[in-house]
Amino acid sequence: MNLEQIRKDIDQIDSMILKILTRRMELVLVAGKLKSRIEDREREREVLETIKEKSTRPIDAGFIEKIYAEIIKESKNLQEKNYKLVAFQGEHGAFGEVASRVWNSELIPVPCPEFRQVLEGVESKLYDYGIVPVENSLGGSVEQVNRLLINTELSVVGAVELPIHLCLLAPPGTDYREIRKVY
Repeated sequence: MNLEQIRKDIDQIDSMILKILTRRMELVLVAGKLKSRIEDREREREVLETIKEKSTRPIDAGFIEKIYAEIIKESKNLQEKNYKLVAFQGEHGAFGEVASRVWNSELIPVPCPEFRQVLEGVESKLYDYGIVPVENSLGGSVEQVNRLLINTELSVVGAVELPIHLCLLAPPGTDYREIRKVY
């Protein structure tokens, strides 16, 4: 292993830390919808104690405590801002997130694994909005979503038409005309 590879590995870890920290802050915003007060000193102490217990060498426990004190401070700052949340199905970068940003770029998009969780989260007021596809230009109506919508009291408050452009990638030398299945 050389210095260049080590730095590349560190860069990858930094990206992972940022992704995980972003997810933590999304969950903090959702949790804020359930709490009556932003400040919860007991929970803060519990988090700090747990983290200190889990810290291992070469990381100093005091260093970890400082980092988490800042994370908790930022968590409270975010909750105080009372951001509006929009749930979408999939991971960050999914068409649902793109559509949510087109509809209202001031909303904070929060990913959900399933369409059902998007709708249930809006019904239970975890999220202020949910964005789901009801039809697409290739497959017509999205039956799974439409079946779920029938069983809710939710109202449609907006719509977004999102042009979708996809690319087929293949290894060099592959004849695309010979491809029979795409997953």
